[in-house]
Amino acid sequence: MALSLYLAEWNIGAGWVDITAYVISATGGGELTGARDNALAFGDSSDTSATVVLNDSLAASAWQRQAIRLTFSMNGTPAVAFAGIMVSRKRNSLDQTLEFACQGYAELLRTTKAYSPLLFRRPIATATTTISVEDPANVAWRGGLINYILWTAGGRPYEQAGSYPAARAAKLDPIKALRHD
Repeated sequence: MALSLYLAEWNIGAGWVDITAYVISATGGGELTGARDNALAFGDSSDTSATVVLNDSLAASAWQRQAIRLTFSMNGTPAVAFAGIMVSRKRNSLDQTLEFACQGYAELLRTTKAYSPLLFRRPIATATTTISVEDPANVAWRGGLINYILWTAGGRPYEQAGSYPAARAAKLDPIKALRHD
């Protein structure tokens, strides 16, 4: 017999908070594709989405574009099934529920306008380490354009998770968040 559990969490500014007790239903979808033109990751869908229905006693006023994730566990082994942001909300006063439409973190990239300085003779992207400087406002920053765009969109390096506990997409590797692996 297998034991399956799920965990629903959101980060609306104070770190990840367990909201599982308020969840009525959670559905989502991600697709595998053979499209080599997918700029985010070969074989993965960049359009993952989820719908989370909550008891409306958990109403939050600052939910727009905030992080949410769904984790499922089978026999004690957890796997993140969805990680992204909340993009719209519907209130059903009849059955007292809130329905959140959620999109994967790629939505942050699609909707962020990033105006970078001229990056002369820089690689398009640079590797992130625990000691690399990733903040473009820092004079020691030497990242590439992709690093700049991910930072501007709110992503923070997984390797440096402890440095950015209040970030919107804190503790997520932006590429892994987009690929969901």
